[in-house]
Amino acid sequence: MMQDRLILQRAAETMNSAVRFLNQVIDWLVKDGELTFGGITVGAAVEELRTAKPGLIDILEKCSVFIADEWPKIENNKLRMGEVERFLGEYEKFRDKVIEYDDAVIEFPSKAEELLDQYLQSQEYIIVAVRFDKEFDLARHHAKETISKVATRNLWDSFAEDLYQHFCWGLNGSQLENLILHHELPITKGTWNGEKKDATYFGKRCGLACWEMNEAFEFHRDDDKNICIKLDYHKNHDTKVNEESIIAKILDRVGIDFREKGK
Repeated sequence: MMQDRLILQRAAETMNSAVRFLNQVIDWLVKDGELTFGGITVGAAVEELRTAKPGLIDILEKCSVFIADEWPKIENNKLRMGEVERFLGEYEKFRDKVIEYDDAVIEFPSKAEELLDQYLQSQEYIIVAVRFDKEFDLARHHAKETISKVATRNLWDSFAEDLYQHFCWGLNGSQLENLILHHELPITKGTWNGEKKDATYFGKRCGLACWEMNEAFEFHRDDDKNICIKLDYHKNHDTKVNEESIIAKILDRVGIDFREKGK
């Protein structure tokens, strides 16, 4: 299994090698670069690219299969997701360099013919890039989606922690997200231990009806915490809660304000 996981690293190294040769050929076409660079002539660089192509295709095929087969394990593992992200980043560098190569051949046809004769190398590499762009596109999409979900999850968890420090406890980030975005009530109520005017402000900004707040949280009398009472938006009005208050700033951090949406 470790050997399989190293396929992404080996592929990145293979692509980096191709990029070095592509750079040499592009530099010669565009800038009258040196015929010899690092002991390798530009003609030898073209030959290296020719002989490397089958192996490059083979290892990219293996990467495509590996990512597809291992995705259920990858998406829930930050380290493995990082491996895929780095691989896709190296692939995009390779793909962009292939496009640059083809553009240079088109822009400098005389020099390209002098170097390549009738060998359509840049077009062959474009075909490779087009193929694997399609194969890796789904992986890129899912990787971005997964990262976005992780960021969102972290945001709601931080939201729950902020509320816990100042106003209420008993509901985690997922429960708060479901309550606010989907109006799904928690099985077990949380406890609101902050001021009730802040609870009214919280409920209104989250688009929650007063009965939903009472189903989601327990509220207690100020003079006796053992006695449960109901929150009342009219009695416990929020007119004295301003936009600089702690509860307002906590809600601002997650971008919650449904007051103008009629929810």
